[in-house]
Amino acid sequence: MSAKRTWSVLLILSLAFLTACGGAETPQPTPFDPVAIFTSAAQTVAVQLTETARFFTPTPPPTATETPAPVTPGTPVTPPPALGTPPTVGAFTPFASPTPLQPTVSGPLCDDFVWIADIGVQDGDVMKPGQDFKKIWRVRNTGVCTWDEGYVLKYLGGSLDGYSYKITAKKDFLAPGEVKDYGVNLTAPLKEGEYTDCWQWVNDRGVPFGPYLLCATIKVQK
Repeated sequence: MSAKRTWSVLLILSLAFLTACGGAETPQPTPFDPVAIFTSAAQTVAVQLTETARFFTPTPPPTATETPAPVTPGTPVTPPPALGTPPTVGAFTPFASPTPLQPTVSGPLCDDFVWIADIGVQDGDVMKPGQDFKKIWRVRNTGVCTWDEGYVLKYLGGSLDGYSYKITAKKDFLAPGEVKDYGVNLTAPLKEGEYTDCWQWVNDRGVPFGPYLLCATIKVQK
């Protein structure tokens, strides 16, 4: 092939190549939408969080239950009885006679009694300062033992110059079911006011008995 023909072929091929390269349409880039990108990303994150929450939902801790303190068997504690306020000298404080006591034993008792009445001076009677008087109680022996030597109507104290009365004479014995009057001589205080003194029956073994205290209450006025 001649050199001229060779160059002609090369020239034609070059033109064809340039035409092919120049005629090709430049591809357009895909439009970029940032809002769509962020929306898709947010949806993806939400789905991932939901799936994660399904596996990592914390289990609430068990509620603590208060365990009651164990009860130790033993003797029940009985609250102490309320202590009464003693009458104030010169102050008016009602005090009924007789004062009932709580019995501690049920059934027939060797020593027991009931108060029937006050004889003569009644509770609340008015006395002059320094006046002498006798307080008498009528009682019935409701026990099964006879009150004889050694039984005492014990004085519990107060302001009426009281004392304990002791059975010594046979005429003062009290058999079961019998009724008898027992009394003590007293003196009213010199100061005006209300006063209460009390006594309690005690058997010949020194043991107090009965459901009552026998009391004397007076009001001193000039």
